[in-house]
Amino acid sequence: MATNLIATNKSSLDLKIVGLVILTIQARSSSLKPPECNPTVPCEQVHGAKAAMLFSGLYLTALGVGSIKGCLPAHGAQQFDDNTIKAVTFVVWIEDNKGWEWGFGIATLTILSSVPVFLAGSGFYRNKIPSGSPLTTIFKVTHPLPSTTFRYM
Repeated sequence: MATNLIATNKSSLDLKIVGLVILTIQARSSSLKPPECNPTVPCEQVHGAKAAMLFSGLYLTALGVGSIKGCLPAHGAQQFDDNTIKAVTFVVWIEDNKGWEWGFGIATLTILSSVPVFLAGSGFYRNKIPSGSPLTTIFKVTHPLPSTTFRYM
């Protein structure tokens, strides 16, 4: 199970990193961005190769994030604390005040540095091997549903 988890995380991480690298490059390069908006001139819509690059970066990042979401809660990813909130707020501040390329760059470097940390700690995870049929578990959850639904209405 741990081998499958590591393989899933690696392929998802690869997609996410490629997407973030594309977004970082586009945010950094002025030739890949549309002209800046101002109150007198309406904003120009991104099109052509710029749009293709933007959307491929966004979709690859989303695909990488979506692929890994099923694996993370089992390893404690929902255990956020005040430091996590401060770090996310800091990255948003960096993006607003220093530029999007810095925000994407920080995210990319953080994810790249998380790979060795995850692999180093994977031997310490407690993996509960599922037993029995998954249909039994689903039935246990959904069976009392009709009787409890009307009780709380």
